[in-house]
This record gives sequence, C-alpha cells and structure tokens, in this order.
Amino acid sequence: MNQLPCMIKTVLRAAVAALFMLTAALPVFAGGATELQKSTEERQAATPITDLAGRVVEVKLPAERIVLASSRHLHEFAAVGGAEVFDRICGWGSDLKLYDMDTYRTYKEAFPQIDEIRDIGYHYKGTFSLEAVVGLAPDVVVFPLWLQSQDGIDADIEVLAQAGIPVVYIDYYIDPFNHPVPSSLIIGQLLGKQERAKEITDYYEQQIQVVTDRLNECESRDVTAYIESGSKGSLEYGNTYSSAQGLGALIAKGGGINIADGIIQNTGPINPEYLLEADPDAIIISGSYWPANETSMRLGYHAEEASSRALLENFTHREGWKFLKAVQNKRVYSLFHGFSFRIYNFAGIQAVACWLYPELFADVDPAENFREFHERFMPVPYSGVWMLELDD
Repeated sequence: MNQLPCMIKTVLRAAVAALFMLTAALPVFAGGATELQKSTEERQAATPITDLAGRVVEVKLPAERIVLASSRHLHEFAAVGGAEVFDRICGWGSDLKLYDMDTYRTYKEAFPQIDEIRDIGYHYKGTFSLEAVVGLAPDVVVFPLWLQSQDGIDADIEVLAQAGIPVVYIDYYIDPFNHPVPSSLIIGQLLGKQERAKEITDYYEQQIQVVTDRLNECESRDVTAYIESGSKGSLEYGNTYSSAQGLGALIAKGGGINIADGIIQNTGPINPEYLLEADPDAIIISGSYWPANETSMRLGYHAEEASSRALLENFTHREGWKFLKAVQNKRVYSLFHGFSFRIYNFAGIQAVACWLYPELFADVDPAENFREFHERFMPVPYSGVWMLELDD
C-alpha cells in the first residue's frame, strides 16, 4: 500500500512528459517553423547560472515568466524586483497562504493581482503539480534548496528539463548565514536587477558585520538562551532548535549558548524538566500569524503591540517558569519567526545579540534597522510588530 503514492507520482510524471513531447511537436506538424526557430534562438541566448546546489543551469535572461515553488520567496523577489516583480511571477506554491497569511494579506492590499497568480501546490504537502507548471511555460522554476533531499525531486526536474524549463535552487533556510547573499544575487540575475541585488546584499553584509565584529572582540560569551516556536501558544510547548537549525542558529550567530545543543538533534519540543534545570539567562519565543491557535505568539505586519505583549506574558505563567531567572529578570523576548530564514535575518541576529549582551550592543537598534531595510527595499508599507521585549 505504501508504494501506491509513489507509483501514482511516477505515472503522472510520465504522463506529463509524454504530454509535453506531443505538444512540443505540434508546431512542426502545423507548419510552425517560425516558433521552432524562435525556441532554438532563445536556447542559444541562454545564460549559465550556478545555483545553490552547485548546478550550472542555462536560463534565458532576464526571465519574463517565473514560477516559485515556494511562494514565501516573495520576500526576496519583492525586495530585488520591486512592484514590477508581480508581472514576472506567473505561478507559485501555496505555502505563503498556508504559513504566512500576514504577508499575503499585506501584499494583496498593495497588489491585488497576486490573486491571479496560479497556485501550483506545494511539495511539502504533496500537492505540487508538474502539469500546472509545464502549462504555464515559465522561463525558469525556482526551487528552495531543501527540496533537493525530497523523494522524486530529480524526476520532477528531468520532466521540466524535457519541457525546456530550467530549475534553479536558492536557499535562505538550510544555511541562513552563508546562502542569502549568493541567493539574492541569483535573483538579481533572473530579474535583470543585478545592481539592486548588490545594493541589498551590501546592506545585509554591513548589518551582519555589526554583530560579528563586536562578538569577535568579546572575551566572555557565556550567556545561555532558550528559543521556542510560539506556534502552539503558551499552553503547549512548541519546537525548540539546535544551533544547526532554524531559530537556534540565531542564538549561535548572536553569541549565545543554546541550551538545546546536545539535547535536541535538530528540532523538537524541550523536556520541561530539563528547561527548568538548565535555567537559561534569556528566553526567546518566536511569533508570526498562526490563526489555528488563538494563544500562539503574534508578530508581523498586522500584529498590535498590546495584544502581542499579553500573549508573550502568558508564556511566563507556565508551570515552574516563575522560578526561572529569565522570567524573574524580565529577560523574556519575542521575534518574528521568519527572521531565521529571510533575506532580513540580520534583524533577528541583531535582536538576539542585543538581548544577550545589552552593554556590548547598547547603540544598536535592530527594530529600527529592520524598518530602514523595509522602507528602503520592500514595495509594501512597513507596519506591525516584529520584535518585543517583555520589560519595555
């Protein structure tokens, strides 16, 4: 029984490939020599791009029709491409609506045409549609690098290749500190916005350097921290992360000692007894918009400070937390969940560094730096709450 979904996917891939071969031949049978000649000329004009998987991919640039396998890459494509990027994106995954509705609502208010972008499903949910992608006839499909380890992804790429559609990998998640710059430069190539992409990556690197330069000179880096996804709210423990994964990497980059290291392999809920025993110096709860749980931590474009503060306060009322020094010393914080895997993750790194070493970073204002980035590079108005300190 477990083999049935794989068999179905294999048959579907073969059907899509066969459909493409048939439709590709139609212009020739119909006397469409001009179209065939045009297609040949376009392939000859393609430019090689080295993607984040190390693959050299030929892409016709600038790409006029782009499919994003992950629609959450809207953040980066909007930063580099500006308002006109919505004239380029012809299809995208369903994950923006599933996991980042705040962003979707904000962009829809400014650009109602995003509702017309074709939903191609989402790999993680098993709904990705090769047929839909091929039917859109894009110049390029952009995959997140984490897809490389998914079953059947090479077969998907092969089907797309047979249809003359190249796939390019970018990454802001697997290696959130080394990959944002090359990924953003690739986006600049795809959109023909190389100068804009360089301006963004220069700003990004300058903001990261604010933290790394000072930490390199810091002799004592011994502050312990616990970080948790606030998606499940205060009544249930959400996932924490090792320093090699997601939000946990922000602690490492911010100079802290992650109490999950050696306890949690990558991600998973902490043992409450262990947390009480470890008694971290600081606690950080991530926030976003998770409407399925009304007690979940709320941050983002449509968050309001008073209600977000009340939600964060609720976490301190968990059993035993009143004895934690982080709670007693009011070193309980919240930051936007997406700060761990977006082009503006520098704001999350700066926030963590400021919270863990307030004297060392007394003159750094991560919230204002994020606002500056947003107002300078993003095509929608800045709004909402993105980081919070309980003792403000």
